[in-house]
Amino acid sequence: MGSTLEAQQKKAPKPKKKKIKVTSSKPYYSSKSLRKGFEQRLPSAVMSAQLRQTSPVGRMSPRAGVQDAVAGVMDLFRSDEGKVGSRQAEKVADEYMNRNDGGIAQKTRVF
Repeated sequence: MGSTLEAQQKKAPKPKKKKIKVTSSKPYYSSKSLRKGFEQRLPSAVMSAQLRQTSPVGRMSPRAGVQDAVAGVMDLFRSDEGKVGSRQAEKVADEYMNRNDGGIAQKTRVF
């Protein structure tokens, strides 16, 4: 009897994955806490990336380091999904700065 049950399970169709359509006006977040972590961290991540590009000491900018430390402390109190959203925001900010070559902040740099 156990073998017939296994045979039926093997023949059962596998559920199809749902395709999600994502646009800039309709972003997709798997949970509310992931969305909250992403949206809260994104502005400060962009700001710290800009500070690193415009600082005379480059990647070792003290202001950007302090800002990242404060964000790290905030991450201690987030859920696991919120931490994932925060990390994704940091990656998006770095990609944005690399793609824009610093934007306005890079063009107004004075050395």
